[in-house]
Amino acid sequence: PAIPSHVLHHFGPAMAELEQGKPSQIWVAGKAYSVKPSFVEDVSSFDMQECMRDCELPLMVVRAADDELVGAEAAEAILSYTRGRKRLCHIDEADHLFSQREHTAMMLEQCLDWIALLDERKS
Repeated sequence: PAIPSHVLHHFGPAMAELEQGKPSQIWVAGKAYSVKPSFVEDVSSFDMQECMRDCELPLMVVRAADDELVGAEAAEAILSYTRGRKRLCHIDEADHLFSQREHTAMMLEQCLDWIALLDERKS
């Protein structure tokens, strides 16, 4: 996400434990992940815009159309943070984890096309 601390609102009841300094678990797409309190501190203090402000490297941002965790505006915001060449890769019907093989294949194809385009520009 464009604002990493955005993910914390998905932590639900785990946040109470994490805020008390206790490790906890969160669930994403039916899978449990262990989370340490230090993760919350790190995410809360991270400023994506500041970190990317001087970035002039080529950047491709992937947007899964049916992402229920990260909104569409996050991709546009990330693209706006950098000054280098950029591309938005939008995959229709893909979820946050690209659970369907065909969506992963589409994303891979877009990545390879982007790399080829960058390679052509270097020549």
